Amino acid sequence: MVSPDIGRQRLEPLVHAMGGLLGQPLEDDAALSPEQRISSGAEKAESDDLLELTARFLSSQSGGQTEHDIQSFLSANGHDLTMPMTRAVVQRAQLERCSAILGAKPLAYRSHSDVSVVRHLLASQEQPILDVEQWQERRRHIIHNMQVVMGWFPSTGAKARELHAPVPFDILSQNVPTTPDCACKVVMQKIRFCPEEQDQVEGWLLIPQVSSPCPAVLCPHQTTMNPQTGKDEPAGLGGSRELCYALELAQLGYVTLTIDYPGFGGYSFPVYQRGYASVTMKGIWNHLRAVDLLVGLPQVDSERIGALGHSLGGHNSLFLAVFDPRIKVIGTSCGFTSFARYVETVPQKDLSVWAWPEKYMPRISTHFHKDPACMPFEFHEVLAACAPRHIFCNAPLGDENFDVQGVRACVQAAGSIYKLLGSPPDSIELHTPNVGHDFPKEVRRLCYAFFGKQLKI
Repeated sequence: MVSPDIGRQRLEPLVHAMGGLLGQPLEDDAALSPEQRISSGAEKAESDDLLELTARFLSSQSGGQTEHDIQSFLSANGHDLTMPMTRAVVQRAQLERCSAILGAKPLAYRSHSDVSVVRHLLASQEQPILDVEQWQERRRHIIHNMQVVMGWFPSTGAKARELHAPVPFDILSQNVPTTPDCACKVVMQKIRFCPEEQDQVEGWLLIPQVSSPCPAVLCPHQTTMNPQTGKDEPAGLGGSRELCYALELAQLGYVTLTIDYPGFGGYSFPVYQRGYASVTMKGIWNHLRAVDLLVGLPQVDSERIGALGHSLGGHNSLFLAVFDPRIKVIGTSCGFTSFARYVETVPQKDLSVWAWPEKYMPRISTHFHKDPACMPFEFHEVLAACAPRHIFCNAPLGDENFDVQGVRACVQAAGSIYKLLGSPPDSIELHTPNVGHDFPKEVRRLCYAFFGKQLKI
């Protein structure tokens, strides 16, 4: 509970709370109507309780709540909607629904590389994270800020009701690849499914011929040299033989699935015309529906699901894990560095690549100036938001895209949250081979052993 002695300076209907989060004052007391002023000690205490209750409700939502939503929530919690103070809170929240709390602007932190602090919605100062509850609040802020850049993840409405529903699919072809020295025979099915209405995605589903149920791994592909390759590369049907991790995992006894990312493998989807703010969020949605497909298979143990990808697939595995708690272990190869370190090491010295509208998040350019200092999230936070789940990181010393120095900084920062949550020190395993932007065989073997330990294969 917020202390009642904060009183009138914090007051009335989220004004100072919202102003603090946005890094600027909204209005001073002189601009408030008499109805928005609270005078007596009893009213101060009641107001503080009401403000905290309302703020917690708003912070737990995905954004865009209407006045009716706020009224319904307060009424359900025993507050009289005819009281001036309650009306003031509702009206102010409605007026400010495009502010940080309700979803249009990012929640401001001094440094997004520092995951050890949290900003309470009704306080202007960052405070050290001392317990799990405080971390969960910071994690909500991280997810909020990621969505400010990526667009909102569907959490309400008809589309959200599709989540975790069965995913029917068509089998377009089937074969049994012959590979020497593999642990088991694998049936490879080319499939097609609908992640949403008027959309069809193709993928390769690899099913090992072993006793069921098995663990499963979603295997997002990299930016393939030939865009038509896409899903074929992890399945061992094209591209680099060093990146056929979906096939290699299947040969070890995992059910694996790799699907085309928008713009690859002949997969075309009008992302922006269909209401998405980024290809990144469309990718998250498709990958999450691919997980729905996997967990619906009789051969799969739904409690043992992982995600592993290289480069584009490496950060897409992390993004998926942030939004899908069913992912129990994550593998990211050449998948990230800090945004700050990225601009120091790439020729263009900004986040232009991350802002490509055909592949990533255009708001990085249109809203955040391709500048890490303006970005409302960092990869330190992305890794931390995956805690306490285990992460395997391949970060080669010669990777010209994702510099290892920034990777180490992200891993170190996230480690403090893993420690807070009681996770063992080796929950994030970092390997730095002396190669370029690659996933060498010896590191893949270590990765597969890491997955085997966590998914109990």
